[in-house]
Amino acid sequence: MKIEKHAAWSERAERGLNKTLGDERASIVADVNAGRLELWEIDGGQAWLITCVAESELAVCCVQGRGLVELADVLIKLSRAQGLKRIRWFTKRPAMKRLLRALPVKLAGYVFHIDIEALH
Repeated sequence: MKIEKHAAWSERAERGLNKTLGDERASIVADVNAGRLELWEIDGGQAWLITCVAESELAVCCVQGRGLVELADVLIKLSRAQGLKRIRWFTKRPAMKRLLRALPVKLAGYVFHIDIEALH
């Protein structure tokens, strides 16, 4: 698996992650460009990934594409080599649990949003 790090946002990254960015798109792009988040291209654009490392944890903020099970294996190996203790995988896709079923995946919580503009 070929993994290439990109220092800045691009049109290719936009196309590669367009289904996963959601309402946080502007802040994610700004954080990638500022170096607070890391942007990765997998296998020539077959998948795209945004991560960050905080304390002893790799956070997978966004991921889209093919080969996610194989990518999870690579992330585990890389995280272990860096001495990280955990991978936190953010997703809005319940199917991710099924995709990663061979790994010891645990639900760590829920995120609730209150849309202030929707309130009367």
